[in-house]
Amino acid sequence: MLLTILGVVLTLFTGDTKVFSGGKWGIPVLGIELKKGDSILVNDGKAEIKFDDSSTVMINKNTKIGITAPSGKIRKLFLKVGSIWAKVKKLFGGEGFEIETPIVVAGVRGTEFLVSFNGSEAQTDVIDGEVSVDQKETGKKFVIKPMQRILLRRKVLRRIERFDPAKLKKWYMWSKIDADRVIDRINKNQGNIDLLLDQADYLQRRLKIKELKMRIEKLRKEKGALNENVKKGLMDRLRYRLKKYNFEIRTVDSGLSRVDGNLSKMRLQLIKAKELLNEKKYIDAKRVIYSVEKETAGINILISRLSKIINITTKIKQDQLFIRRVVRKTPLDSQIHQNASKLLGEYSMAVRMSESEARKYKKISAEFRLIKVRLLSLRSLLKGK
Repeated sequence: MLLTILGVVLTLFTGDTKVFSGGKWGIPVLGIELKKGDSILVNDGKAEIKFDDSSTVMINKNTKIGITAPSGKIRKLFLKVGSIWAKVKKLFGGEGFEIETPIVVAGVRGTEFLVSFNGSEAQTDVIDGEVSVDQKETGKKFVIKPMQRILLRRKVLRRIERFDPAKLKKWYMWSKIDADRVIDRINKNQGNIDLLLDQADYLQRRLKIKELKMRIEKLRKEKGALNENVKKGLMDRLRYRLKKYNFEIRTVDSGLSRVDGNLSKMRLQLIKAKELLNEKKYIDAKRVIYSVEKETAGINILISRLSKIINITTKIKQDQLFIRRVVRKTPLDSQIHQNASKLLGEYSMAVRMSESEARKYKKISAEFRLIKVRLLSLRSLLKGK
């Protein structure tokens, strides 16, 4: 699944992981967007989140974090308890990335580091780059360099010491052990099979282990067999799948709104460039056209990603047809029939939403093609100027 990340996204998780969103705790779907005020609790296993600049945070077991500022100039997470690892992309003027605990704030500008908090003591290990650690109650600031570790209590600096990154436990890296644990849960039917198969598939793609891929394909065939005894389970799986579809539709809608806003600005810029050309202000016109060209490159990538709405619409319709067959073939007074009928209504709504987004995507794509034609025309007028 290709995600257009516009804030913070839960890209992968294993074990007992829950998300607090919309006023309640629940089991998330892969790729769910996290908003300001949301929380993640990892009791067992681990989880990975990504920001829109590809900065990555790994969350260890027995850890609880809050999303304080998912986007903007300063991105923030609140570590309530446990340990996390972060790899932050290089930031530029005015940008920042902070991890706050009850007693310290760790701020960075492009680095790799770990932060943990056990309820009384905060520890920060810097693997690469530099981290500014602020002790909240005393106001003291410490700059921690690569291969340095700082341990702080509320008003006490316990120590700053060097450490060997090679000796760190690499819990923050996905491994075959993680995939084996997921597959073991599938074999024992422990949890939502569709979600577990998705997790195993994601891990296989990350790890690129051929033997693992073959095991997962075999499991998909075994668990995908349809009979009367598993229809209820299939309804649960289809309901889970619908959550993913709805998330994807919302993601596409956000992306299209963003593109539409950019296209409006580009149209105005092209009008301005034409006026400047008519006034023979060629240098100013070149600057405007260059700005539009830079914007075009980013929108090309985004529109390519958003094309997934066409495939999503097809998949939703296929699932909708299957649910219709279940409704027709089950007794009217059965629980399965009632569940399937309700789910069919939810899928019908999703089809309408995805078709609407698909139409919007086609319209915006056509407008973007027209803007590129106008851009080429203006560029040709500048030749030799």
